[in-house]
Amino acid sequence: MNDNGLTCDLFDRIRALSCAETWSLSSDKVQLRPSRMEAIFYASEGYSALQAMLQSGFEIDLISNYAKVIWHGIQTRVFVRDDKYGIPYINTSNMMEARPKPSLFLSKKATKNLKKFIVYKGTILLSMSGSVGNLRLVDEDLDDWTATVDALRVDTIDSNDLGPVYCYLQSSLGQFLLQRSQTGSVVRHIYEADVSNLPIPRLPRRLRGELTKRIQEVSNLRVEVNRLLNETEWMIQQQLELPDIEFFKASRKTPLNHNAITFAVRATDRIIGSNQFGRCRFDATHHDPAAVKLRDYLQENKQAKKLLDISTKIWRSNLRQRVYVDEKSYGVPLLTGKHISLIRFNNLNYLSKSYTKKINHEMVNQGYVLVTCGGTIGKIMFVHRNMDGYAVSEDVLRVIPNVEHVYAGFVYAFLCSPYGQIQLTHEEYGSVQKKLRDFQVGDILIPIPKDKGLSINQLIITAFNKRADALEKENAAFDLFMTAIREGREATEARWGSAE
Repeated sequence: MNDNGLTCDLFDRIRALSCAETWSLSSDKVQLRPSRMEAIFYASEGYSALQAMLQSGFEIDLISNYAKVIWHGIQTRVFVRDDKYGIPYINTSNMMEARPKPSLFLSKKATKNLKKFIVYKGTILLSMSGSVGNLRLVDEDLDDWTATVDALRVDTIDSNDLGPVYCYLQSSLGQFLLQRSQTGSVVRHIYEADVSNLPIPRLPRRLRGELTKRIQEVSNLRVEVNRLLNETEWMIQQQLELPDIEFFKASRKTPLNHNAITFAVRATDRIIGSNQFGRCRFDATHHDPAAVKLRDYLQENKQAKKLLDISTKIWRSNLRQRVYVDEKSYGVPLLTGKHISLIRFNNLNYLSKSYTKKINHEMVNQGYVLVTCGGTIGKIMFVHRNMDGYAVSEDVLRVIPNVEHVYAGFVYAFLCSPYGQIQLTHEEYGSVQKKLRDFQVGDILIPIPKDKGLSINQLIITAFNKRADALEKENAAFDLFMTAIREGREATEARWGSAE
């Protein structure tokens, strides 16, 4: 204890909130483009990586020598909702989904220049508007899909260079340069010339091949994960002996040449008879005939239980006061609803371990099932190696299934299936921003198979182990790329050989 009565422990807690760094910087650096005066710009990981590349001794090329960067410009689009008449379509908001599912399709007949929208395996999609710099490698799942014109197409000239180009654009170095190239005051943009003219180090050919091999392995793993998750949906229908979801949707009536669904609801059956808090609903979506027919069908199933009755607890975060830190080692990563189901968690905020009240109560553990309850409703995540120990925001409900009744992996798979999704949509409320309450999620009906969902749970765990493996392999490839830059040309070529 010092003269002021402050203990070393107090100093340690203060240090957790403040981690100042000092250094000198030549004025010549500040005068170079983009002539920034903020200290954080020069303290960023990206700026350090840029300096490391310039001092590495590698020959510096342009991206244009490795890949063609293509933007087709503004194009007219015609959407349809039936996959018989269209090709699956993704935009920059859902192209980062780990398991993308199209809600719209580009019309095969009515869309001019349809070929310009189609993307193929091996193409790198790069968001160029709004959230600039998001990357997605087109794999077998997205091959022959159509993509928004707000995503640049990056096609490597030599297939051996796919790995280094992808790692470069995804690294702190590439992201720093992409963000620096943005223009626009309200909506930020980059263009094909901004990407084509980015500097990239010419790494040894054998290292470039190794990076490509690793990224392709990551891509194949993620395709396998989605195959396993799709298989669980088929197993749910088979094990529970449920009719195809179209059986329930057949009760809807859609007028000719109109997207609206029309139906009649008897007040005595649907409104007056439901007098419990939150159950008396006048919004039309709550009375969707397909959802009503499904719930009536499940209620006749003696094995169907309410999610609340087979769960230990269902609740959402109570993070009213938050204290953020910049130093990751002093914080806990915070996931919001928009992060759920993404292929990578980028741009996370970190909650102070010392000053966020009851931080341990806000963290999630393996075996939890997460459900987004604000904004975009019904995104589901199974907590395994991918998110264990993270905190989640108040827009995410946490469900802890009771293993005595059902396995957590089965609950996750059911809620992801059309039978779970249609019930979640049935319960949501709100005109502008949709919401879900804990008791509404607790009302979801889930039939329990004879093995309590053990076989599906095992498949889900296998899938999420593979997803975690893919992320670890991808991060290792990024580290290998950045290590080569930091060690410099001489050390890297001693290990990997020359660039030719």
